[in-house]
Amino acid sequence: MSDEHKTKELKEVLDFILSTANAVGKSLEDGNVSVFDIMHFVDPAMLAVEAFRDMPKALTEFDNLTDDAKEDLYDYIDENFDIDTAHIEPIVEKCLHAAIALGDVICDFIDQYQDDKD
Repeated sequence: MSDEHKTKELKEVLDFILSTANAVGKSLEDGNVSVFDIMHFVDPAMLAVEAFRDMPKALTEFDNLTDDAKEDLYDYIDENFDIDTAHIEPIVEKCLHAAIALGDVICDFIDQYQDDKD
């Protein structure tokens, strides 16, 4: 399996986190946050479902992340986001740790929801 396929779920999570960060940045550009800034959050909101649908798989991908797979993530972010190359590695590292923490919380809520249904 190629490194690209080993990081599919993590890429979806990174897409969500970085798109959300970008939306926050755009909202703050004029110094005022208003109802009109909601439009910046539509695309990230649409990415949330894909990002967290398979969170257990993303957690497994994170646990099995090789150096080559990390390089694949860095390349992916470089190609898809306007981030200075020198900042890609630390940003991806922070996003991965944030995603894993958020993923743990989401999985806990999903488990709780499933337990309540049973």
